[in-house]
Amino acid sequence: MSALPLLSIAYAPPLSYYKLLSLGSCSVEVHETFQKQTFRNRCRILTPQGVEDLVIPIEQGGRQDCPIREVRISSHDHWWTRHLQALKSAYGKSPFFEFYIDDIAPLYECGKHSFLFDFNWELMELLARLIHLPLSVEFTNSYQSAPGVPLDYREAIHPKRLEETFFPFPTYYHRFPIKGAVTSGVSIFDLLFNMGPESILVLSNCQIDLF
Repeated sequence: MSALPLLSIAYAPPLSYYKLLSLGSCSVEVHETFQKQTFRNRCRILTPQGVEDLVIPIEQGGRQDCPIREVRISSHDHWWTRHLQALKSAYGKSPFFEFYIDDIAPLYECGKHSFLFDFNWELMELLARLIHLPLSVEFTNSYQSAPGVPLDYREAIHPKRLEETFFPFPTYYHRFPIKGAVTSGVSIFDLLFNMGPESILVLSNCQIDLF
């Protein structure tokens, strides 16, 4: 059997992540340890002022040696309220925000999820359903060591790495001019709220260079 693209769990993952999911079966790494400053606990949205990162705070600072399934979400600074307000500020006037936000907002209720992995996975599944993308995902049985793992995208889809080499950011409607360079690190939120039911068509028309 051919190797499957290997991904880490992520918070409202970028378009490049969902493009890989749309190609067929993928694997999600569940035996790694938490990595700071990655999409595991942050997503990137577009605002009229530019790119904004939304970060989920982690209890005890998110130890690097903590297994990803055991990372607990902190209630610091009522992050869930801030994230919902940021989404509203960025996309409240976008064509499909009101159409989808009532499905998304309940996941942000205080205390609904204790663990980062569980929140990310439930949100990922919901967003896939909203763009009419069937998911075929396997969880890894053990940690997959790099290098040597074919189709390993765990660190390639990263806030600090430009991704145009394998996934150029697609052109689609935005209600305001986009400032600065835009990469495929932008969350699927952006596509969903701007393009609605056409989101899956945008992904289908995107080209991606597999490793």
